[in-house]
Amino acid sequence: MKKQRMYVSIADRTILSAPDQAASLEVMVNDEELQTLYRQLGQLADADDDALFEEFALLHFKPLDEINAPYQARLDELYQSIYRCGTAGTRQVIAAMDEGISRMEEA
Repeated sequence: MKKQRMYVSIADRTILSAPDQAASLEVMVNDEELQTLYRQLGQLADADDDALFEEFALLHFKPLDEINAPYQARLDELYQSIYRCGTAGTRQVIAAMDEGISRMEEA
């Protein structure tokens, strides 16, 4: 399967064929990998909506960490997929983000 260069924006939940300021995570994907990324972006959006609803529903009280856990799991899964398909530059960006988060958690 032929790979194509695409650009992912997690914040905008988009995958573009040309770079823009928001879509800066460059990946090389075949059709199957592209569909996986689209599916994961959709699941991330759903988890975000669910967390927002739970947070403001006031029907039950849960800690924010528990409310946000499904969203965080989807986000982690998406970053792992982007890392696997990512170019060297994208992998460096994700690795640097991971190192920064680790340092914040240690402090």
